[in-house]
Amino acid sequence: EQISAAYFKSKYYFCYCAGTATTPNRMAVFGFDNEEWAIYDHEGSSMLVEADIDYLTLGGNDGFLYRIEDGVTDDGVAISAEARTKDFAGGSYNSRNLFLYFKTDAKLPDGYPLTSKFYIDYELIRTTEIIGDRTNILNHLPEGSFGTKWRTQLTIDDDKGETEIYGVAAIFIPLNAS
Repeated sequence: EQISAAYFKSKYYFCYCAGTATTPNRMAVFGFDNEEWAIYDHEGSSMLVEADIDYLTLGGNDGFLYRIEDGVTDDGVAISAEARTKDFAGGSYNSRNLFLYFKTDAKLPDGYPLTSKFYIDYELIRTTEIIGDRTNILNHLPEGSFGTKWRTQLTIDDDKGETEIYGVAAIFIPLNAS
């Protein structure tokens, strides 16, 4: 009597009582696309899939209704997403490197460009737009792109919810004293 569940957009949502709770205080979500579970501290006692308007609604323990999932746009406008990678060391954190190229491996919906910014030691070095499906194009960096660490910042506006980012890479030559 204390659980609720729903299937929506290739995900199985399951609210349950964790620990000594007597009302549902956790939500487990299984994504069938990536075959992974995610656990959230969401309280909810009922769920409703509203297929005609593309909503998943949660009835909260507080008596309010919450829209958990509602499509891939914000009132018809594409949702902007931005991802930043961690700082990667070139050869090591103590050596300088000559950075030659970088690439971004992504699957993009038709007509949606991904903006990829490449930073060396926190300084923006190059911005490129990537269009297409898993292109893996090497983007040439300007002459004299020296530094110790690098990272990328990726930005996209996607109203289809189909963008997949697989990885980023840099090609460089470690510079060591002889």
